[in-house]
Amino acid sequence: MPLTKIQSLGITDGTIVDADINASAAIATSKLSGGTNTPAFFVSKSTSQTFADNVNTKIQFNLELFDSDNCYDNSTNYRFTPTAGKYFMFASVQLYSGSAVSKLFNGIYKNGSRIAYQALILNTAGFNAGDGQSLTISTIDTANGTDYYEIFAQQDNSGGGTVTVDYGATERYTFFGAYKLIGA
Repeated sequence: MPLTKIQSLGITDGTIVDADINASAAIATSKLSGGTNTPAFFVSKSTSQTFADNVNTKIQFNLELFDSDNCYDNSTNYRFTPTAGKYFMFASVQLYSGSAVSKLFNGIYKNGSRIAYQALILNTAGFNAGDGQSLTISTIDTANGTDYYEIFAQQDNSGGGTVTVDYGATERYTFFGAYKLIGA
C-alpha cells in the first residue's frame, strides 16, 4: 500500500526543506541541499619531466582528463585555483630512475607553502634503472576562492643525477586531482 499522507506533531514549520518524492519513493536529487562536488578535476602527465638530485620541483601535470569548472591550468602554471570551499586533494608521483634513488618526497603546496607532505625512504641501495617507485599523498583543505594548489616532488639520488617522472598517454603513473566536499 503506497504512503499517501504523513502526519507529524513534532515538526516546526520551516525546518524541513521541501522535497519531491516520486512514485518509487526516491527523493529527487534536485531538491536536496548541499550542492555538488564541483569544481573537480583530474590530471596526469603525458610528457617527460626530469628533476635534479635534492631539488624541490613542481610537477607539470599537462594532460587534463576532466576539469568541471576550468580551475586547473595544465599549460602555464600547472596549478588548481578553486572557488571557495573545502576540498579533498590527492596526488601521486612515480619515478622512472636511471640510477639508485634512496629517498622520494612529495607535497601539496598552497600559495607556495607546503600543507601536506609524504616521504619514502628506501634502503641504501634504493631502486635501480627500470624500477619505478611511487608516492601518493592526500589532504583536505579550505580554499578562499583565490588560493592555488600545486604538487612538488624531490628525490635523493645516490649518484647525484637527474631522474624522470613516469608518464603515459593512457596509463596514469603520475596524477593530481581534487573535488569539493559537500556539507563540510
